[in-house]
Amino acid sequence: MAQPLTRAIDDYLDWAVVHAFKPGSGTPRTYRIKLNMYAKEFGHSTPVRSITGQQWMKTCGLYWAKASPETYNSGRRAAISFLQFCRDSEPPLTRAEPPRLWIPRPIPKDRDQSIPTAILTTLFDPKRYPLRERSLWSVLYDSSERLSAVLGLNVEQIAWESCYAKLRIKGGDTRYIAWTPDTNALLREYVGERRWGPVWLGEIPAWNWRDKPVEDMGPPAKNLSAARDEPGYGHLYRLSAHRSRVLFTELTGIGRPHRVRHSRLKALGSRDGTPSPMLRAISGHLTDKMLAHYSQPSPEQVAAFMAQVGGLMNQ
Repeated sequence: MAQPLTRAIDDYLDWAVVHAFKPGSGTPRTYRIKLNMYAKEFGHSTPVRSITGQQWMKTCGLYWAKASPETYNSGRRAAISFLQFCRDSEPPLTRAEPPRLWIPRPIPKDRDQSIPTAILTTLFDPKRYPLRERSLWSVLYDSSERLSAVLGLNVEQIAWESCYAKLRIKGGDTRYIAWTPDTNALLREYVGERRWGPVWLGEIPAWNWRDKPVEDMGPPAKNLSAARDEPGYGHLYRLSAHRSRVLFTELTGIGRPHRVRHSRLKALGSRDGTPSPMLRAISGHLTDKMLAHYSQPSPEQVAAFMAQVGGLMNQ
């Protein structure tokens, strides 16, 4: 009997977690999302062997034609790895192979996502942005941590006197993040008298808020009607990463909040000459190779250097 696509995907991911993916890696979750999107297009109960390589390539383009090269290539890798697993199974679940024309998209060489200093400093202007956003962006900048990890921070996890906190990061590991005394003061101002619960709160809950743990719920919302008879309705909730990204883009117009992380690491790596061990500790990267990009001088630094050394007329 031909195996349904969804069953084959589950079997592949169970195998890959043990034999293919690195421990603690976020790749299993990414591949599951990508492969489930394929399954939605093909049909969850469709036999794997009935789907051709051309159909896999076409669907990849359908979903991620306008996405970044990294996102497109990730969807391509997930499908190719899955097909290889299916062909190597005993008995083979499919004989479909990726078309030769299904090649990865080139990634532009200019990978500098840092925000120009003149624009970056405006993110912390109290006349421009609300206190919640400024405190969040300040922690993102100082700690160089990813948005989703920082938003998981609870008030009770913060060591106020030492300006640091322990949180769960990408891949399920835990590590400490630190920030400056100025950011600590801003964070204290936003948190106020609260002693527990999520640090950053919002009135718009995540789409799956009913499945979230009680720790993701904050205090009652003063200006939110509690007319609906549902547990938790009328409360504030942990600010979601999606909502935070939308607000950052709408308020600043400079793209994703992840650029704040790039800006901090770029400043530490190229402008301030931070030693590699310290930069790895701050960024969470495991090797110097992963930090090589941040050690490249920015256009501002190149211009300043050229002004300093002078040109032909100064010789």
